Amino acid sequence: MSMKHESDLVHKISDFMADALLKHRLLFLVIGLLITVFLGYQGLNQKLSPGFDKAIPLSHPYMQTFTKYRNEFGGANRITIFVENKNEDMFTAKFLTTLEKITSEVLVMDGVDARTVTSLFTPNVNYVAVSEEGFTGSRIVAADFIATPERIEEVKSNLYKSSEIGKTVAKDLSGALIIADLIEIDPITNQKIDYEEFAGRLSKIRETYGSDEIKIHIIGFAPFIGNVI
Repeated sequence: MSMKHESDLVHKISDFMADALLKHRLLFLVIGLLITVFLGYQGLNQKLSPGFDKAIPLSHPYMQTFTKYRNEFGGANRITIFVENKNEDMFTAKFLTTLEKITSEVLVMDGVDARTVTSLFTPNVNYVAVSEEGFTGSRIVAADFIATPERIEEVKSNLYKSSEIGKTVAKDLSGALIIADLIEIDPITNQKIDYEEFAGRLSKIRETYGSDEIKIHIIGFAPFIGNVI
C-alpha cells in the first residue's frame, strides 16, 4: 500500500508541475531567457586568474615553512633565461652585448623582484682571488663594460677566478643564465601579476634577441602559464 501511495503522490506532483508549466509557459520562457542572458553576460566577464601559490600544496608542512621565510630567502616562482651562443663560446662582443641588454630588460620588467636578478651583468655575481696582498675580488663584468677584445679577455679571466662556471655559466662556456624571482602581488600598486602579459614580454625578448647565432631558452611558471592561456 505504501508503494502505491508513493506512486500516486509522484504522479500527482508531476501532473501538477506539467499543468503549471503549460499554463504559465510564457512566464517560464521569459525567466529562462533572463537567466540565459545573465549567465552569458557573467561569462563575458570571466578571466583566468592563475597564480603560483594556487599550483602548490600550501597546506604541506614544507610549503608552510617556505611561505614563512620566502621574503628572506626568495621565492620559488622564478624565471630562468639561458642565452646560448650556438656556433662558438660566449666570449664574443655580440653575445655579451646581447646578455647585457636582456639583463637590463629583465631588471625593469613589472613583476620582477630586481633584488633577485642574477646575471654576469649584475653586481651580485663576483669573483674572489688570492694575491700577495691577501684576498681581492670584484664584479666579473665591470659596471662600465664595453665589448672590446681587451675587456672581453678581462671578463674571461675574472670568470675563471670565480665559482660561476656550472652555476650561471654553462660548463662548456656556450652561454649564461639570467635568473629572477617574481613578485606575485606588487607591493606598491597591490595589483597581481598579469601572467599572460608577462609571458608575452618574455616571448618578445626571445623574438628580439634570438638569431641564427644566439638562441634564447626561457623556463619557469610564468612562461608555462602563458603557453596554457
